[in-house]
Amino acid sequence: AIMIYLCDKNKWNDMYPSSNNNPSDIRQRALINEYISHHNESTRLMTRKVVFPGLSGLFAAEGNLSPGMTHSLSSSPADLMKLKSTIRDTAKRFQHKFLVNSRGSSDFIVGDTPTIADLLAYPDLAQIPQILGIDYVEWPELEELRQWLDRMAKLPYHDDVHRTATKLGKLYQSKL
Repeated sequence: AIMIYLCDKNKWNDMYPSSNNNPSDIRQRALINEYISHHNESTRLMTRKVVFPGLSGLFAAEGNLSPGMTHSLSSSPADLMKLKSTIRDTAKRFQHKFLVNSRGSSDFIVGDTPTIADLLAYPDLAQIPQILGIDYVEWPELEELRQWLDRMAKLPYHDDVHRTATKLGKLYQSKL
């Protein structure tokens, strides 16, 4: 809700089109709202079910958290396969629903420029390679997702904004 409010207040119509009677703007808002309404049960699962338990495992190993509900990439092969299955399935659903299906040939979730939908989705999907070191190249069927991630990574200030994720990734991977 805060992102919509800030866009409306500051007239950032490129990130979230104004609510005027232009049919194109109304459709764009609807598509952005569609992603926002799916966010917590879509890409946010990457944080809740994959990244947070992995980082919790790191801190549990340091004695700061209880080890229940944690995982490590160095755990059993069966656990790693289950973890990667969650990553692949979530990424595939996102790609199908928001990057391929009914979106035409646009570069971003809604159109040819990023919107708040892209800004919400990107961190949850990008942290898999940034923090866990698992590359989506493992799954050839996720080509559209990889291309979208590459486009997002080229946006201004990307590296500055994701500096913490990169540092967490180095720390996490050093403990494996």
